[in-house]
Amino acid sequence: MPKNLRRMGCSAITMTLLIPAFSWTQEPAMETLTNSSVIALVKAGLPSDVIIGKVNGTACRFQTDADSLIVLKRAQVPDDVLRAMILRICSKPVSSGVASSSSPADAPSKVQITQAESDDAKTSNSGPGTLKAKVLLVTRGGDLKPARLGSIALLYLRKGDAKEDTVGQKFLDIMAEIHSTGDQFRRDVSSTASNCVRLLGPAAGCQELLTSIDTKETDALFTVFKTIASRALELNFFVGSLDEDGACDFSIPLPGWYAVVVSGDAGGNKAFWMEQVKIESGQEASLKLSSPLSSFLR
Repeated sequence: MPKNLRRMGCSAITMTLLIPAFSWTQEPAMETLTNSSVIALVKAGLPSDVIIGKVNGTACRFQTDADSLIVLKRAQVPDDVLRAMILRICSKPVSSGVASSSSPADAPSKVQITQAESDDAKTSNSGPGTLKAKVLLVTRGGDLKPARLGSIALLYLRKGDAKEDTVGQKFLDIMAEIHSTGDQFRRDVSSTASNCVRLLGPAAGCQELLTSIDTKETDALFTVFKTIASRALELNFFVGSLDEDGACDFSIPLPGWYAVVVSGDAGGNKAFWMEQVKIESGQEASLKLSSPLSSFLR
């Protein structure tokens, strides 16, 4: 996998053989968050949601290796703040839109990748592919609600059309099975719920049977996503955060098919989206997700 992977429009942890830190042109007055800054915010008594908003909206230079995470944990930094720091790739604001040479002060982070992925990347000389994703939920009233600040992950599935036994495919199969099980329960319960409404009326709580299934399915998918996020570095997945408009851009050096999975909130609904997309070298792929695989109104 090439060394020139870079973030293009969203908070993303991206997996490369070497991930160099870029030196960006920075306005003099721009604030940069560090581990010490986060610890200071925690000690000041600020709530987690405020700190996470600061983490997602401010240039930063975090250290999230094992030793640094232990120090943060001992400083009583909440788990959800730690997760936001891990999911955030930190860069300084870009004024020219072009990255300069790698900064010698920041050592590259090394992550293992498979030999097959490395060889595939070497054969591609057209530059990385780009994914522009937009995630929405259409309410029953027809309104479009973005999955603002949701979490997104890209799981490598295969190089071509033939199914491969990749880790990403195994996770995809698990999520598809969870959804299939939820659909089966919904079919089994729907006739019972309809009979219940016909005999007892809509106020009898019959529809809660279906709502309960939606809730359990979505919660199960969220649990799988948390596992994906926690093992992203180990499994060479791309993980990041959507912006306020539910959008995100990725630069991806390895062409092939990817599963795009998103967890988050949209219009008061807890929802989970999943789709497959093909990334080609030097090409831009656009993906709009508007129909969640599973959701329920909080």
